[in-house]
Amino acid sequence: MTSVTEGPGELRGRNRVSERALRRVASAVTADAMGVSPRDVTVVLADDKGLLGVSAMTPIRVRPLGARQEPAGTVIGRATTAQATIRERMLELTGSEVGRVSIRLTSTTTSATSGKDALK
Repeated sequence: MTSVTEGPGELRGRNRVSERALRRVASAVTADAMGVSPRDVTVVLADDKGLLGVSAMTPIRVRPLGARQEPAGTVIGRATTAQATIRERMLELTGSEVGRVSIRLTSTTTSATSGKDALK
């Protein structure tokens, strides 16, 4: 007879995170990386060769013209940095390894509340 014992700290089992929850987390992480409201971000998830593929459509927050602040980097540079941030934060928060991250910039805004919020 063979017995199986688990040592301290060993966990068995599996957790499942729903697609809706993953989308909401991806929207929040993307919004944070781009400096906008999560409600202005649209995320589509797909399989990327066994990894989680993330396609995000989002505005990006920029400084107003003439503002005397330190440069935050180019729009392209910030979008590239956001891709890495999304990968890291999704793994940290959900345990999901993210493969391809595609970011489509839809507009710019000068405040954390953009398009949809500005109309109210």
